[in-house]
Order: sequence, then C-alpha cells, then structure tokens
Amino acid sequence: MPRLSSLAPARRRQVVAAIGSFSNLLMIYVSLGIELAKLVQEHYMNRRLSRQPIDTYMQRHYDRQRHLRNSTRMTDIDTFDQVRMNRTLFRKFCELLVSEGGLKRTRNVDIDEMVYIFLRTISQNEKNRTLRLNLRRSGETISRTIHRVLRAVIRLNNLLMKKPLPIPDTCTNSRWKHFKKCLGALDGTHIDVRPLKEDRTRYRDRKGDLSINVLGVCTPNLEFIYCLSGWEGSAHDGRVLRDALTRENGLTVAEGCYYLCDAG
Repeated sequence: MPRLSSLAPARRRQVVAAIGSFSNLLMIYVSLGIELAKLVQEHYMNRRLSRQPIDTYMQRHYDRQRHLRNSTRMTDIDTFDQVRMNRTLFRKFCELLVSEGGLKRTRNVDIDEMVYIFLRTISQNEKNRTLRLNLRRSGETISRTIHRVLRAVIRLNNLLMKKPLPIPDTCTNSRWKHFKKCLGALDGTHIDVRPLKEDRTRYRDRKGDLSINVLGVCTPNLEFIYCLSGWEGSAHDGRVLRDALTRENGLTVAEGCYYLCDAG
C-alpha cells in the first residue's frame, strides 16, 4: 500500500477527503447507536416499573406476618401505640380468650391476628377497608373475625366485670376519701354507628351524628362493673339509666351506697 506522501497532490486530496467523510459518518453512527441504547434502556425501565407485582398467596402471607410483627412483636411502645397493650398483656389476653372465652383459630387466621384486628377496631377506630389493605384480607374476613373475638370477650364478663365494692371509711385516697360508701362513677358516651337508612332518624344524636348511647359504670380503679349498649343516639341519658335500673339483671345499688354521675 503506497504512502500518502508518495501520492500525487490531487490524489492525496481525494484520499484525505474520503477519510474525513468516513470519520464523520462513523461518528454519526456511533451517536445514533448511543441514543438508541438510551431509548431501549428507558423503555425497559418504564416497562419494569409499570409492571404490577404478582399477588400470590405466599406474598400476601409474608406481608401480613411482617405487619403483625412490626405492630405487636417489636417493642412495648410500638405495641401499646397500636393496640393499647404492651406485648406481655397482649399475649396474656390472647391466652385468656382461648382458654376461657373459647376463641379458636380458623383455617386461615391465627389467634394473634384475630385479637389484633379486634383491638385495632375498638381502640383506634380502625376502618374495615384499612385493615383489609394492611392485612391483605377480604372485608368479610375482617368482619367475621371481629364478631368471633367479640363473642369470646362477652363470655369473659365474669372475669372482666369487677364486683362493686364501696369506698371504705379508712380510705386515704385524696380523690375518693370524701365519698364514703360510693361504689363508683357512671356516665354515658356516644359511639358512632351506621344504621339502616330508615332507622337513621332514631340514631341521630343532639350533635347531628349517628350513634348509640352507651352507659358505663367504673370503680375508682377504672374497672368496669356494668355496661349497657344498644340505645339509639337520640335517647336521653336519664332514659338509658332508668332502663339499666329496671332491667332484670341490670344495674343494682346496694343499700346505703350510691354511684357518682355527671350532672351535665
């Protein structure tokens, strides 16, 4: 192959021009290749990000177990924030519901999860749809679980409901020493409900909300000794109290004793 310097000037100019054109064309092809690689990479990245994960039974199970572990098995502070109990008390409550309340696990739901669903509902006012999303359960499963645990709790009424004892004459508590023979305090509270459309008028309270009027009686140690629920939100507190006193197994007051109530 002859050297470029040995060629005639005209031929040399032709060769240099051809080399320059080839170099420019090569640079164009390289640039196009780089841009095409970027477009392909971006296309597959977007396709991967938009692809929905496979929702398998095992994936839902792992997500559910991770949520329960973070809520009830990490620290006492986290557990109390979630279910208003520490880890020890939560475990004992589960054992009590099984041994005394007759609660049994189902084919798909364990005892821990059942109690967690119940406590989240009554302590944090958790909605069915939120529990369904967090625990990867159906709304029907959440509702059935709440009713199962509630029936087990009702069976524990003899253990959970304390017997009223009057304040003794030797009481030194600064709050209760002036209330000799007092059995406790009673008051009513309204709990939001969702009644049928034709019953909403009866359940609408004085604030315009749909609720039921619940009467609760507690000892000085904040232990429940009586609870009456079911009255519509429109019912007056006095009517609810009168019903509690006149029921066959209703609220009883020992002779010479009394209950404190909120006059407001």
